[in-house]
This record gives sequence, C-alpha cells and structure tokens, in this order.
Amino acid sequence: MFNSVSYSNEAQTYYNNKYASTPVNAENKIAYKIKKGDNLWNIAKDHLNKKNASNAEISDMVYKIAKLNNKKSLEAANNIKVNDVIYLPGEQKSNPQRTSAAVAKQVSDPVKHAYAVSDKINDIITPKENLNYSQKALYKLQHISDIPESLYKEHAQAGVGYWDKTLSDPKNKFVISKSTSYSPVIYTGLSVIKKEDNNPYGRTESHLYIEVDGNGKVKELCYNVPGADVRDTSFDYKIDTNGNLYRNTGMFNNYKKIGQLSPAEYKALMQDAQQCFDKNVSNRIIK
Repeated sequence: MFNSVSYSNEAQTYYNNKYASTPVNAENKIAYKIKKGDNLWNIAKDHLNKKNASNAEISDMVYKIAKLNNKKSLEAANNIKVNDVIYLPGEQKSNPQRTSAAVAKQVSDPVKHAYAVSDKINDIITPKENLNYSQKALYKLQHISDIPESLYKEHAQAGVGYWDKTLSDPKNKFVISKSTSYSPVIYTGLSVIKKEDNNPYGRTESHLYIEVDGNGKVKELCYNVPGADVRDTSFDYKIDTNGNLYRNTGMFNNYKKIGQLSPAEYKALMQDAQQCFDKNVSNRIIK
C-alpha cells in the first residue's frame, strides 16, 4: 500500500532550500479560513492582489505562507483542510470601517479581490477550448448551474467591497443615467457605470443601479462584479437595506436570497450610494 501523493527526495530538498531562504514578516498577519477547493497556490495568487501575477511571484508567496504557518515539508504544505485557519503575511492596508469585514480579513484591495473571485466564476462558466461565440454562450448556459451557492455568496460579497471602494474613490468618474416615472417626473433610480481607466468611451468595467423609494432614499442596489458576468443581460446580484444578498436566477429576472451581511459589511456602501444619488439628482420632482 502507498500514498496517492508522494514526494521525491529532490523535490523535498528543493522545498527545504526555498523554505529556508524565504523571508517572512509575522507581524500583522491575516487570518484566513480554508474553503472547499483551496490550495496554497490559489490562496497565494489571490493574496498577491495582482491580476497578472507571474508563476514566480505566486511561488514566492506560496513559500511565505508555508513558512508563516510552519509547514516545513511538502506534505505539510499540501495538508490543508476545509475550515482550517491559516495566516497570510503582509500588512492589511484597507480601512475596516469602509470595507466589508469579511473581505478585509483576506485582502487589502477590494477591487483586486473582486477580480480574483470573478476568476473562480469564469473557471466554471468559460470553456477552456477555443470555441466560437455561439458555442461559448451555450457552454456558459449549460454550466451556470455548476456554480455553488457558496461561490455566489463570495462573489456577491466581493462586489459589495468593490462598489464601496469604487464609489468612495474621488478619482473615479462614472457614466451616469437617471431612471424616472411619469406625471409628474419622479426620479426612481440612478445607473452608475464604471469604465476601465475612467475612459467614458472605453470598455465597461462594472455596472451598479441605485434604486430609491418615493422619498429618494436608497432601498436596494443591483450590481455586477467586475471580471465576470453570470447573466449577460441583467444584474447578477442585489442587496437591500437590511443587508440581504440575492443572486439572479435567470428566470424572468427573479432573484434568490443567498445570504445576509452584518451592518459593518454593507452600511458604508449604502451611504456611498445615497451620496452618489443625492449628488447626481438634485431636483427630485419636475412638474
């Protein structure tokens, strides 16, 4: 009888040398709970917060994580289980009062984190082989059902952190359009589009819709997360003022509840959305 995974002496020696030569700062370490499908490679890639990180950069981060967690052998490094808590190196730079608390424990940049979680969605709904547009669309429709609810929730939460960061950054410029009812004209919502590199004629990065009640108070937000669109023609997620998260089911634009955030995780975003609406809609009623 033998183990399904074995490591050669050469591989272990290489690991030992890299492990010994890798510097790591244990101060301000960040707790991370292992999820289904995690391994040190994808954890390191996400933690780098770099969209086009090289394999060498990811590898260096793997050894930093391994050393921080005293994983002195290849076997120990690969022995991580769901719900285990490990520590990630580096200083957390995000503002915990303005960023989703769940996201802040894992990453220092909500925008890069949103793209990283979108990559997980794309791994499921995007074919690996080279197909034409129609074949890709069909593949996507056939595999949306493979997205687990836990990943939907993670993606929606990443969107909350992304939009909080994006709306509160004064450097961002948005393409704005107003939604109205009639007789008299009452503004009922605000469409906010973030373009890549703040180019108003460039490619859309992501889209948010701020829906308000008759008094002009935000009642829910519908949004997409940059890097992945699950439903091409409608918003993938929405959140209400109680922090309830919903995902689009694809059936007549219906939404299904997938989780609930704590006030600390969504109130800053709601405040940002209200300020955005008030700034862009000064006169609510036109007679």
